[in-house]
Amino acid sequence: MCEGWESIDLTYLDGVFEADELDALSSRLLEVLRNAGLAPDGAVPGGRRSQEEFDDACNVLLDPIALELRELEPRRYGLVYRNEAFDVFEEVHVSPDSDASLDAVLLASWLLRSGRVNSLSLGPMGMITQPLSTVIKATLPLCARTLNSLKLEGFRFSQADVENVLSGAASMEALESLHLMYLPLTAAATLSIGRLLLANANCLKVLAIGPDKLEGGREIAACVCQCLNLTSLHLWCVPFDDEGLTLFHDFLLMTESLQTLSVDNCDHREARSILHALRSNRRLKKAELTVKHEDPESLGEEVADVLSDNTTLESLCLRNLSLPSPENILCVFATLKENKTLKHFGVGLVDLISGDRDEGETGSPVVAVVRENSTLESLHIEWCMMTNKTMKSLAQALVANPVLKILRIGANDLEEDEESSSFREAVRDSCDRIETIWNNAGLEELALTLPHSRVERLDLSLQVERESAPLLQVLKGLAMNRTITRLHIHGIDCFGDVEIAALADYLRSTAILKWISMSFEIEYACYGIPLIDALAENTSVCRVDFGTFDMGIEACEHFGAMLVKNRTLQWVTQNERYAGSKELEPIAQGMESNYTLLGLTLGSKPPCPAWSRIGRALAANGRRLNRAVDFVLETVVEGDTSRCEEAFRLLSDLESLRKQLAKVTSSSEARVEELIEAARKRLPQAMSV
Repeated sequence: MCEGWESIDLTYLDGVFEADELDALSSRLLEVLRNAGLAPDGAVPGGRRSQEEFDDACNVLLDPIALELRELEPRRYGLVYRNEAFDVFEEVHVSPDSDASLDAVLLASWLLRSGRVNSLSLGPMGMITQPLSTVIKATLPLCARTLNSLKLEGFRFSQADVENVLSGAASMEALESLHLMYLPLTAAATLSIGRLLLANANCLKVLAIGPDKLEGGREIAACVCQCLNLTSLHLWCVPFDDEGLTLFHDFLLMTESLQTLSVDNCDHREARSILHALRSNRRLKKAELTVKHEDPESLGEEVADVLSDNTTLESLCLRNLSLPSPENILCVFATLKENKTLKHFGVGLVDLISGDRDEGETGSPVVAVVRENSTLESLHIEWCMMTNKTMKSLAQALVANPVLKILRIGANDLEEDEESSSFREAVRDSCDRIETIWNNAGLEELALTLPHSRVERLDLSLQVERESAPLLQVLKGLAMNRTITRLHIHGIDCFGDVEIAALADYLRSTAILKWISMSFEIEYACYGIPLIDALAENTSVCRVDFGTFDMGIEACEHFGAMLVKNRTLQWVTQNERYAGSKELEPIAQGMESNYTLLGLTLGSKPPCPAWSRIGRALAANGRRLNRAVDFVLETVVEGDTSRCEEAFRLLSDLESLRKQLAKVTSSSEARVEELIEAARKRLPQAMSV
């Protein structure tokens, strides 16, 4: 089964075995590791064996162990597949428990036998067991010339296991992407990272480093500066000494390839140096800086210099930036007003009341940017304070600006007066192009605008009283809209029965909407049933994201019925946290009659045998569609490992069958059915529905 796999991703390590099963499993694994010269305790007479002996030991002993594990009948075993051409597995997520040793056995087997692994990802939520990290340490060298992506992420990894993995990765020489985030890094691990960066300096294109705990490590910055072909760089809590900061400054000036830069948790000394380099950099398209909270020093002049001198940057986001005086504010926003290249600008912790409250016009620099800048499409300002009079000026500027699409201002609540009403009217007048306004600036005006709005995406972040009258007006306006293809509703819990019915009517009748996402609270989950029933009749929606929606058996039955009837849905995401077999069986039954679904993401609690049926239904879906290249499977398949293997062997066989049928263009319909039936018979009895 493993032949042809290109990627293995151990993302969530959790599974369920009885204690005695784990004991037997661990003992057997230790025996294998000792025979292979890889005992975790290192107590192997004569030291490690040769690579050939290791290969032989694993090849001989792993198969019997796999059979032995199947006899234990684990109640939960997770596999997530993404398969775009049935004979090539591109991503495989394996999920045993952190205490179960099955992960080490299977990973060793796959890495040793595939010979084509190009991507390995570990984390972010699970733990690496010591046997697993030991096996990885020994097997990674086999992929030295083929592995081009390595990702290690998670707060729960031990220092020893991180050292093991990085030691095994030391022989890598073709890495294009390296992601090492939230890890406890010892001095030894830091040195390994440095060597890894230098060995792959010419081929690395994407690099993310963010230690949770770091011993030493300042040399990492110097090694990063040797990777001159990087296109994306993300540093989180990476310290710079004076020499390293100088090197990094020069690197930003010299690099010809870097297009995206993100530096988190830097102090003002580091931020000032980076901003100084950004003034002259002519390759970067996107830059993000997050400054430490405890460092209040202003960087207003440095930011203004970047906005004035850099002519290629398209996105600049500065989090936790302090502009403590009116002069700082004016300096930054006056320069932003004249900038002709930025499309997105974001800044946080700006107090626009400072210094000018008594002048009767608060936030005038921001108003000037909205009124006069001709290139900004998105402006995001957090924690700013504006009076109603300022909002009136902002409203007038908003109407005058034909380019701005997203305006997010975390302002204080407006009082109801003439000025705040003018802002709401401006929102209404601009709603044919403004996709998102952070403040819910008048649902009544939004409702009046929606019938003739020309935007394709609408985000509703609702913070209103439940069953608020304007909500119904918004939904009626939405029903008359002819351009919105993507709808996101956050805070749908404020919908009452009437609003849910109106939304259901909209979903039932719209022929334009392609994607809808919404979130539910547990106590209002019953409202999902009318929406599910409406989707059963919808003919346009291709993707639905239900968020966290604890459906229960009744809603799951409606969900399954919807899958039977609907003929357009391709992707469904539903994070059902408490579903078991009783809830998922109706969904599995519905999937057996659905032939358009290309992706399904569901959550459940173990044990859940219904996952085997869902896996078989998805395999049957691919058989009916006969779309080997376009078919994408993204679901958790729970059950016996042998059944999973057989399901995907069948899909691989059907890909070959598809190619055969393409050649036999003159075949009669009976002959085609005969070939398909022959492939169907390859499915073992254990996989039959």
